Amino acid sequence: METRDIKIYIEEGILFCTAYEELQLELKTAKAIIEKLRKVSDGKILPMLFDWGRTQYADKEVRKYLTEEGCQGIMAIAYCTNGFVANLFIDSSLKTTTSEIPTQVFSEKKEAVKWLRNFIV
Repeated sequence: METRDIKIYIEEGILFCTAYEELQLELKTAKAIIEKLRKVSDGKILPMLFDWGRTQYADKEVRKYLTEEGCQGIMAIAYCTNGFVANLFIDSSLKTTTSEIPTQVFSEKKEAVKWLRNFIV
């Protein structure tokens, strides 16, 4: 599934979500992304690689929504990022929220996929 903001697909048991460059992540967009992730995963609980690209913005409300609502149906999350703002967002989210879902941050997609393969059943 592809929109103007993201591309979502499943490959080898991993749910991939790739944000396009310069995404301005607002609550409305975050909710739409989560809805599409759930549609693509079709109720399956999967490990997910979320490639933030160079996402430019995500306020506190968005971060809260993604960490509380967005993680339902996900068994592990690997964030892949190469942007300063995205790194700050992810670091802030990981420090200020508690999650039972294994979470790691990577700068290389290949390493993120390798880690996520440990969660495929």
